[in-house]
Amino acid sequence: MTENPYASIGEQGYGVMQPEPDRTSILAICSLVCSLICCIPGLSVLGLVLGIVALIGIGASQGRIGGKGLAIAGVIISLLISIAWGGLIFTVAQGTRVVSQLGGFFEAAANDDAQTARGYLGQNASGAVTDIQIIEFGDRIEADYGAFVSYPQGVFDFFGQIGESFENAASQGSQQGPPTIAEAQRLYASYPAIPGAVDFGGTSVAVVYLLDVQNQGPTPAGSPPLYNIGAQLADGTVLWLVTPPQPGTQGIAPPPSQSPPPDPAEEEPAAAQDPPAEDPDTP
Repeated sequence: MTENPYASIGEQGYGVMQPEPDRTSILAICSLVCSLICCIPGLSVLGLVLGIVALIGIGASQGRIGGKGLAIAGVIISLLISIAWGGLIFTVAQGTRVVSQLGGFFEAAANDDAQTARGYLGQNASGAVTDIQIIEFGDRIEADYGAFVSYPQGVFDFFGQIGESFENAASQGSQQGPPTIAEAQRLYASYPAIPGAVDFGGTSVAVVYLLDVQNQGPTPAGSPPLYNIGAQLADGTVLWLVTPPQPGTQGIAPPPSQSPPPDPAEEEPAAAQDPPAEDPDTP
C-alpha cells in the first residue's frame, strides 16, 4: 500500500497550524483609540497602560484573543505622544516660572526697594531710569488699584491671573485682550513681549515685559534682562517705565534719546564759592 506523501506535512514541514482567534482584544482597540486622540492630555498615558495590559492578555490567551498588532501600535503611539506632552508641559512650567519671577520687579518697586527692582532690568533700561523713577512707577499703579498684593507663584496661579486680566480688559470694552500686548507689539516689534499679570488691590493688573535682546545672560535677579515694562492703568491706557519715543505714549522716565533728569538724592551740593578779593588800591 502506497503511503500518502502529504500525510505528515503538517508535522514535518510547517508544524501545527494555530487556530483563528475567537475575538479581538477590546483593550487593544481602546489603546489605539486613546493614542490617536492626542489633543487631550492624559489619554496617551491611558492608551499606553491599556496597550501593555492588552499584550499581556493576548499572550496568555494561547491564540484565542487577537489584536496584538493593534496593541503594539497603541503602545508605540501612546509612548511618543506622552513624551511630546511631557516636554510641552515642562517647557510651559519653566516659562511660567521665569515670567512669574519677573513680577518681583513690581513687588520691589511698590516696596520702595529700587535697588532690588533695578536687578531685573537690562543695561538699557537700568541706565535710563533713576531710583526715584522706579519707585514712582510703582506708586502710579498703586494709586489706580491699591497696594501691591502678589505676583503669580505657579502655573495655575499665573494662568488664573492672566485670565482675570483679560476679563478686566473685556469689561473696559477691549475685546482683543489687554492693551498692553497690542501696544507692545506696535511700539517694540523687534523685542520679545511677554504678557503677565500682577495683583494690586485685589485686581489682576495686565502687564507686559519686553526682553532686552541686546543683553545676554540673567540679571542679578536671576531672570532675563528687561528692556522695558508696561502696566495697564485703570483708564485703559498703558504706563511704561521708560517712555517710548513714539508720540502719544506715557511713561515715567524720558525716552532713551533724552538724558534722564539727575536724581536729587545723588546730586552733590555745589561747592561754596569764596567772595572775590578786594583790591587794596580801590578807595
